[in-house]
Amino acid sequence: MNGIDVSEHQGDFDFTPYKDGFVIIRGGYGIRNADKWAERNIAKCDALGILWGIYWYSYALNVQTAKVEAERCLRFLNGRKPRLGVWFDMEDADGYKAYNGFPSNETITAMCKAFCAAMEAAGNKTGVYANLDWFENRIGDTGYDKWIAAWGWNDGEHYPDLSGKCVFHQYRGEPVSSARGLRRTHRLLREEWSFLSRKRG
Repeated sequence: MNGIDVSEHQGDFDFTPYKDGFVIIRGGYGIRNADKWAERNIAKCDALGILWGIYWYSYALNVQTAKVEAERCLRFLNGRKPRLGVWFDMEDADGYKAYNGFPSNETITAMCKAFCAAMEAAGNKTGVYANLDWFENRIGDTGYDKWIAAWGWNDGEHYPDLSGKCVFHQYRGEPVSSARGLRRTHRLLREEWSFLSRKRG
């Protein structure tokens, strides 16, 4: 099963072509901000019967802030339990972490654990999103599922095989338009994860 992720940067997005796939929606970012299109994107997916999850982009530099981000995310969810889970987006796309003092690998790993633990305690399936380099060089073992970005040649054909290593593989980024950023394409590699409660033993 293939799908995409979306945020307010894609604007009024037409999900009809993806009604047989899935969508991961940005719920928000940081400690205060819900994505401006998140509720509308969720409503559109529900109307079309599309499986969806959310991700929360982190600006945390320490564990305490990651916990506050988790609280904000749970307020946004307001009791909803996305079928495709709640994902902690751990990257530095805009250079905020680098500019403000990059956390150590130990702190980054602890932040991921703290956010995911809060989601799990609230009854959500959860995991961490990052690119392959971050998982190999910055994020240690969190004990939670992975959503890995690894585009390879970014042609939809030549990319690493991550079977058995993650739930979702983001394998391509395609321009939507000059003003609306990228449409990033994903494969769901563990389809049973969509439907079965995850158990820890």
